[in-house]
Amino acid sequence: MHVVSYFIVGFLGFLLLSFNRQWVYSCLILLFIFSVLLELIQILIPGRGFSWLDILFNFIGILICAVVTSVYYVLKSKKKEIQS
Repeated sequence: MHVVSYFIVGFLGFLLLSFNRQWVYSCLILLFIFSVLLELIQILIPGRGFSWLDILFNFIGILICAVVTSVYYVLKSKKKEIQS
């Protein structure tokens, strides 16, 4: 669940930032910080708790998204080079 959710959030973030390599790294860092903050907030909610494992799965989703989108754009740019 965490991996899929953060894959989607990461994809939306990368769309907003136009898949610029520099922005991808910034988006990775911001999403990781967001993930940690959400886990910390859960400490304040009765019946919920902080979980390092949740943060790990969140970050895995973000990384998978970064790899998939990066590969897609590399292939897309190579296709444009071939067509030129």
